Amino acid sequence: MAAGRGRIALTPSAPVREVLDRMHLITGKPRSQLISDMLDAVAPVFVEQLEIMQKLAAAPDRAAELVREFGIQGIHTISQQLLDLPAPKKRGRRPRNATP
Repeated sequence: MAAGRGRIALTPSAPVREVLDRMHLITGKPRSQLISDMLDAVAPVFVEQLEIMQKLAAAPDRAAELVREFGIQGIHTISQQLLDLPAPKKRGRRPRNATP
């Protein structure tokens, strides 16, 4: 265990446990490391959600506007991720005199 990192005990539901078991068999990684890696990957989303919840708690009268803002941010994030994906390569035509 890395210095400064505390342990958290959790009991996954049966379907989640099954998925973790399958991933463990495929990757050979410990289940705890798989969970830790997944949580690290979604941590930025948690931070965004926490910020929105704090804004909602501070200004409940702006709830609809804040939810709309959060939705727009999500759309922008997804759009940017799609743009960042590598473009599929098109297969070109063979030259006329090429041999198969």
